[in-house]
Amino acid sequence: GPSQGSTNPVNLSPILHQYRSNSAAVWRRLLDSPRPVWYDDDLKLWLIFRHAHVTEALADATAFSNAATLLPIYQMTPEALGIVMDIDAPPTTAAADAPTHPRTRAALRAIFANTPERVNERYGPIVRRRVNQLIDRPHGIAARTGTIDLMSELAVPLPLMVICDLLGVPEDDIPQIQEWSDGQIALVWGNPPPAEQGRLATALRGFWR
Repeated sequence: GPSQGSTNPVNLSPILHQYRSNSAAVWRRLLDSPRPVWYDDDLKLWLIFRHAHVTEALADATAFSNAATLLPIYQMTPEALGIVMDIDAPPTTAAADAPTHPRTRAALRAIFANTPERVNERYGPIVRRRVNQLIDRPHGIAARTGTIDLMSELAVPLPLMVICDLLGVPEDDIPQIQEWSDGQIALVWGNPPPAEQGRLATALRGFWR
């Protein structure tokens, strides 16, 4: 529910059970509300969620910066923050503004297929092979009985497997990439306990290296 003193209809903090357990219901309530913009007291962020507003913000690099895109949404411990600041990595495309963002985005568009036809031609066989693998492998979807959670069984592992295939990552390294990726999400969005932040930050540094 709303935080103490908040005027929000729901609390969007990703660390709360309400959002983690039924995010679709949270978004439905927000999209059905007449108010187009909300300030979240816990996140200390303004939230926009209507398509027209998001499109406008993404197109206006002068008023809206990408620089904070991948910063944690909570106060990190000094130890974990020191480790993160020690990561010597250039801004990713998602967390960069001009001139870096247009330059790296153009490079990505030149390398990766970006039309339906090219995507299907180049990546379709890879995706279909991985889907079949997730379904038919030992203990895969086809071997299960009862209710199947397609999020955890298919939607979560599939994109990483396909990306690793596109980048030529050896099969044996995929579990490590998955662990690193999950750790980065937990560090940025999960508000882990202080003792866990240092371990996740160290893992993130290893991921970049």
